[in-house]
Amino acid sequence: MRIAVDETFQVTYASKVLDGLPNSDREAVLYYPGATSTGGNDGIIVEVTQGDLTWIGVFKFGYDSPCAVSAVLACPDQRSICVISKGAGYIVACDSPTSWWPLDPMPITVAVTTREPPLLLVGDFTALLAVGACGVVWRTGPLYSDELAILTLRTGFVDTQGWDASRGQTVSFRTSLTTGASAPLDW
Repeated sequence: MRIAVDETFQVTYASKVLDGLPNSDREAVLYYPGATSTGGNDGIIVEVTQGDLTWIGVFKFGYDSPCAVSAVLACPDQRSICVISKGAGYIVACDSPTSWWPLDPMPITVAVTTREPPLLLVGDFTALLAVGACGVVWRTGPLYSDELAILTLRTGFVDTQGWDASRGQTVSFRTSLTTGASAPLDW
C-alpha cells in the first residue's frame, strides 16, 4: 500500500510511518478510532514525537478500494497530524494523543494541502471539506454524483471535476479556498 506523506506546514513534532509495531513497551500505543490502549483494528502505524512525548498510533483502515486515499499530512495548526487510512481520516493533537476527531467525509478519495490560505482539503466522491488551524473552515454541498478529482490548486481557489449523473457527463467546478463557494466552470 502506498502512503503519501505531506509536510507542507512547518510542524512542532516528528512523525514516521512504521511497517509494524515495535517489540518494546517504551512508547504508548493508541488505537484509533477511540485513542484506546486496549487494542483495536489493523491500520496504518505512525510513530509521533513531540518534545519528550513519543507515542504510536494505529489508525484503522476505512474502505478497501483503490480510490481510498492513505496519507500522513501535517495540519495547518502545526501541532496536529492527519492520518488517512484507506479513506478513514483522523486528526490527532500530537502533544495530547487522546485528543482526536474523525475526519468526515468517508471514504476520503482526495487529500491535499494549500499554503495560502493554510488548509487541509479532503474530499469523498462528491464534496470537499477544508480544515484550517482552528478546525473545519468550510464544507461544500455535493458537487458531483461521483468521481470527484482535483484538477488544479491556484491562489485562492481549487478546480475540481467529477461525474454528473443527471447530465450524463463529466463537469467541473471552481471552489473558493476562503469561503468554499463553488461555481460551475463549463456549463
